[in-house]
Amino acid sequence: MSARPAPDALARAAGLAAATVLWTVAFVHAVWAAGSSWPAGDSDRLADLVVGRQPFPSSTVTWIVTACLAAAGGIIAWRAGITPLGGFDQPLARYAALTVAAVFLLRGAGGLAVSGFALIEATGLFRHWDLRLYSPLCLLLGSACTLVALRPPASNGRQSR
Repeated sequence: MSARPAPDALARAAGLAAATVLWTVAFVHAVWAAGSSWPAGDSDRLADLVVGRQPFPSSTVTWIVTACLAAAGGIIAWRAGITPLGGFDQPLARYAALTVAAVFLLRGAGGLAVSGFALIEATGLFRHWDLRLYSPLCLLLGSACTLVALRPPASNGRQSR
């Protein structure tokens, strides 16, 4: 029985952190899809806070976002080698993780540009949080996911390709 090679420790830590954040954000979206307006007082205030306009997206759309975030967390966990699934060193795992990284890097950079230069109509509350939390978090997630995607797993002290 051969031991599965472990990915580089930094990529593994970044993967664990990114997957945890992605699954946490997926859980929050599931709470919203189920009808909660937390942390806002009602759905209109929640829409102003997290979407930038009203109305809040339908539960179907919110469930789709939930599933995408949960899947992204799974992809990053898989590529980082922190799941019981094998194959984290396969090209599919790398390309899937690169796709997740690209989505978050684009969202983060786009959010900073759109909210920073007021390129689209959005509430002031959303712009505030987009510039201070949402976009920077997306850039951080995208960077962590890039690290996971691009760092090859270590194999007996050597880097495998």
